[in-house]
Amino acid sequence: NKNLSMYIFVLILSSKNNMFWKQKKQLLIYPENIKDFKIYQSAVKENFDSVINDKNQKGVYKSDINTYNTTLTSCNCAYFDVNNTPCKHMYNLAIELGILNKDYKLTNYTGDYKKKLKANTNTYVVVDLKMAGSYYETDEIIEIGAIKVKEQEIISVFSTLIKTTKVDETILVSNNITFKMMSNAPTIQKAIIDFKNFIEEYPLVIYDAPLKAKFLGKAMFDVSEDLDNPFVDILSLAKKEYLLENYKLMTLINHLKSDTDAPVTHTSIDNCYLVNYIYSDLYQKNLLKEPSSPGPNTTQEELEAFKILSSMLTNIIGTERLTYKDTGSYFAVLINDNPRKWICRLKLGKKRKILILPTENKQEEQYILNDLQDLLKYYHPMVEIVQKLII
Repeated sequence: NKNLSMYIFVLILSSKNNMFWKQKKQLLIYPENIKDFKIYQSAVKENFDSVINDKNQKGVYKSDINTYNTTLTSCNCAYFDVNNTPCKHMYNLAIELGILNKDYKLTNYTGDYKKKLKANTNTYVVVDLKMAGSYYETDEIIEIGAIKVKEQEIISVFSTLIKTTKVDETILVSNNITFKMMSNAPTIQKAIIDFKNFIEEYPLVIYDAPLKAKFLGKAMFDVSEDLDNPFVDILSLAKKEYLLENYKLMTLINHLKSDTDAPVTHTSIDNCYLVNYIYSDLYQKNLLKEPSSPGPNTTQEELEAFKILSSMLTNIIGTERLTYKDTGSYFAVLINDNPRKWICRLKLGKKRKILILPTENKQEEQYILNDLQDLLKYYHPMVEIVQKLII
């Protein structure tokens, strides 16, 4: 009877262990946070010095200075002692015993969304999201706002909270949202379909697009839809255009409009209006034009001159903002492909080479070049020109 009782006890313990990992298995497929998955990934990638006892479902893991005795429910390593959640040794043991496998994914959505808009447009949709965290694989969208703009006029608005019970209340409070406010909100599945219908095929203007587009893409992927609209990232453009201490949304707004009446609630729809104000400024500056490409009459010497000028000015203005235009009668170096913001013009004939620089009274001064290396002599005047043009 004693042996039978012990046998039953072992069976129950083994059953509990496997039940624990079945629960963890579900967590790994649908985790509540990214932390578990990162520990699991380290268990997959690390080359352990270990001895596994399949029969007893135990493992001994050795490091340079310690030995860890591990079971499916405990480990004497510091991580398990502090967190009381599975450590990498426990995950590895479960993998070695065949309870977990090595190819779990939080989502099949890759987040690979790089369809950037290459040209200025005055017809678009500004989008802003509130998220419960920064991991698109596991964190939830809790609010979506969007405004549709056609020829620089706002024509319609989309705004919704997302019903959820999984988000920490402190996150909601920080975004001025309560669970009561969410009680009548749609689910993410319903909201994302409505959002998809709202944006149609319009380009999307987003502050911090690389992150927020992943959240949108994941939400659409989960309802068998695709996010294939081109997008503009306001944050990256602002970093190229404005010299500021930081590039938070309100810092940008205060820089552009000191008397702004921007709302203090910062809902997603409020932020959309702020982002639209910034985009309007960037649009006026023609920042999204296609990069220059050689015309049919552009010579190799002109391209070499552009290369020299780009190298000269790279510390003053990003080279991605330097463009050129070959008019046939002269070769102009511009900022953001804007003809009104020309740094210099070149006439590179066979008999003589001329550099033309703008003056303060909108006149021109001409300088004879012996060769292209003479361009280096005009570094300081060109720096002054650039600094005035980008103010």
